[in-house]
Amino acid sequence: MEREWVVLVDEENRELGRALKAEVHHDATPLHRAFSLFLFDRAGRTLVQRRALAKATWPGVWSNSCCGHPPRARRCSTPWARRCRAELGAEPEGAWLALPDYRYRAERDGVVENEICPVAVAEVDPAAIAPDPAEVASHSWIAWERLLDELAERPGNWSPGARRRRTGSRRAPGSAPGAPGSPADPMAAPPKSRLVYSTAGGRTCPKCGWPERDCRCAAQLDQPVPAGRLTAILRLEKSGRGGKSVTVIDGLPKNRELLRALASELKKACGTGGTATEATVEIQGDVRARLRELLAGKGWIVKG
Repeated sequence: MEREWVVLVDEENRELGRALKAEVHHDATPLHRAFSLFLFDRAGRTLVQRRALAKATWPGVWSNSCCGHPPRARRCSTPWARRCRAELGAEPEGAWLALPDYRYRAERDGVVENEICPVAVAEVDPAAIAPDPAEVASHSWIAWERLLDELAERPGNWSPGARRRRTGSRRAPGSAPGAPGSPADPMAAPPKSRLVYSTAGGRTCPKCGWPERDCRCAAQLDQPVPAGRLTAILRLEKSGRGGKSVTVIDGLPKNRELLRALASELKKACGTGGTATEATVEIQGDVRARLRELLAGKGWIVKG
């Protein structure tokens, strides 16, 4: 497999050297170049993706359409097209830089992102999207205003980059400068149509536009953790082009602190990737036997 490198820079974006992508993200990540892409369809919806559980940074959380790192000795002029083809299987059209000098730093679960990260906007044909399951666990199309609401109401479900890269406007960024009112321009008017079915996620909620399994309409605030024995229900799911297995732990209280701590503990014990959602814990691979042992050791009732 070809090794991927990132370009290390100073605060003025002057190149200092390079480092292996697989080794650069840790608790003291050096400043480096990156880029981020927001993709829209002609109805004005934006593509969001749930990052694969095996990703080193923000596994299993939702994020914007596509992110990556430019090759050495190249500025962020066209690398998003190459990354979009590799990660999403589609060709972006009419790309332009919405935030050319964006700089951000974020930390989660002891891993730091520290980047000079220009943000680009482009249009794409939804029918062309064919994500690489090693990069993308699932994806969905969502109206821009709904996305802003999600970022504000449930920030814990989203990557720090996606939350901070939004413009803050209730309008979506246009598809290209100087082309207001064009069919591809998401600023022309908020779309009124709702996606009801996605080939990637099946049926979607007509109210929020998300796949039914990730519907946010019935989301609740943190539930208290009851005293006594908890009940965990295990099931195996497969998704993506490669049909990768994920063991899902369901039936637990919807308590973010509990679920995140459990996900961190089980990932280490199983030696694999995983994440916590609003209502479940997901661990990469078929590790049901190991999870039965670990959860039973806590005195929990384990089913499935």
